[in-house]
Amino acid sequence: MPQYAHLISANALKTANNPVILDCRFRLEDSDWGYNAFLQGHIAGAHYVSLNKDLSGPPGLAGRHPLPNREKFLRTARSWGITSSRQVVVYDDVGGAMAARAWWLLRWIGHAQVAVLDGGLATWSEPLISGKADPAVRGDLPLKPPLTQTITMQSLASRISTKDTPRLIDARSHTRWAGKEEPIDPAAGHIPGALCLPFQDNLTPDGHFKSAKTLRLRFSNALTSGKTGDLEHLVDDVVCYCGSGVTATHNILAMCIAGLREPQLFAESWSGWITDKGRPIKTDTLH
Repeated sequence: MPQYAHLISANALKTANNPVILDCRFRLEDSDWGYNAFLQGHIAGAHYVSLNKDLSGPPGLAGRHPLPNREKFLRTARSWGITSSRQVVVYDDVGGAMAARAWWLLRWIGHAQVAVLDGGLATWSEPLISGKADPAVRGDLPLKPPLTQTITMQSLASRISTKDTPRLIDARSHTRWAGKEEPIDPAAGHIPGALCLPFQDNLTPDGHFKSAKTLRLRFSNALTSGKTGDLEHLVDDVVCYCGSGVTATHNILAMCIAGLREPQLFAESWSGWITDKGRPIKTDTLH
C-alpha cells in the first residue's frame, strides 16, 4: 500500500492495510471531553490519545503542554501497537489542530509513516464504534533519530537578545498575538519579531487542508515580505510556536504539505516564554 507522511483521505484510510488509528479529540476547557466523545463513537479500531496524558509532559516552566519524555512517549506509542512498518493515521474534529501534535511527536521519535486524516472525523462515512478500544498487540517501534527540528528556550532567547531573531511564526489568533485578549495564559502579546499566521488559515471552510500550491503561497508571502533571499533559504531559519506548542505543529504540517523544508518547533511556546518575566514581550495594534 502507499505510505502516507502528511495527509490521508477518508477513502484512502478505508482501504489501508491494518493501520494504527489514533483519536486525538480534546478540549482545553474539559480534559475529559475527548475520551467521553471517543466512548460515544469512534472509527473502528481507533485508540484514544489524550493531549494532557499522552502527548505532553507535566506543565511548568516549559509551558502548559511541554514535550513528553522521549523514551516514555516511545513506550506509549508501542502500547498502541505501532511498529516500524505500520501506517499510523491520526484524527480529531478541529481541522487537525490536535492530531498534528501526535503527527509531529511520532516523527520526533523517528516514525515517518504517520498522516493526519484530512477533514477529520466529519469526513468518515462508516458507522462509528462505541465503547472502549480493544487492547492492542504491543508494537516494537524502535527509537530513531528525530525527523523533526526544535529550538531550545536558551537558544531562542540568546538569538533575540543579540538581534539575531529567527523568522518566528505564531499560530495563535491575531487578537492574542496583538495582546488584545489572552483567555488562557497570564500575560498577553507575542515574542518580539513574530509573524501572526493563525493555523486556521491553513484550512478550507469545510475543514480540509488547502492545496499545496495555496499553502506555499501563504507562507511565501509571509516569509519573504521585507526579506532578501529566496524562500528555501529563508525557511531554514523559521521557528513555529503557539500558546503551548500544540497548534504550532499545524503550521509545520502545512509547510510540509506545501513542499517546504520542515521548520523548527519552539515547544515551550508562549506559555513557556512568559514564565520568566525578564524575557521580552511585544504587543501590537492590529491594522
